[in-house]
Formats: sequence, structure tokens, C-alpha cells
Amino acid sequence: MLTRRHFLAATAGALGAAALGDGFLLEPAAVQITRHELPIPSLPAALDGVRIACLADVHLHRGISRAAHAALEQVDRERPEIVVLAG
Repeated sequence: MLTRRHFLAATAGALGAAALGDGFLLEPAAVQITRHELPIPSLPAALDGVRIACLADVHLHRGISRAAHAALEQVDRERPEIVVLAG
């Protein structure tokens, strides 16, 4: 018979496993892209339309991960003129 205590313990374990799975398996490979236009007064005409890619939270401490590969592939498809690594 399933007691309330066993049910709550099993539910807590399942929720914890789901959160860890999301944090360590799904989320690290997620790539989010946002696009912003930044009007800059007195910008030289030669720089008008220059596209900058900013990569953040690309963890390379153990080599190039799936997430890093996904981010680099996306940056390559976007074809920016400048790439900035932030964090």
C-alpha cells in the first residue's frame, strides 16, 4: 500500500530529477537569440548596419560542448561582422 509519506517522497524525488535533468541536459544546449537595433548618434556611415554577435555563458572549461557548438553554428549562420565573448 502506498502511504502518503512514500507518495510525497517519490513525488519530491521525481521533481528533483526533472529539475536536474533540465539544468544539466536540456538547458546547457539551449541557444537564445535576440536582435536589437541600437541607434547611435554621430555614428560614422561606414559603421551603419554593422552586426555584432555577443556570446555569453559559453562554458569552455572542458572543451567545446554541445551548447558551444550550437552557439558557434548559429553565429556562423548569422554572419556578424564582429563577435564578442562576454562571460
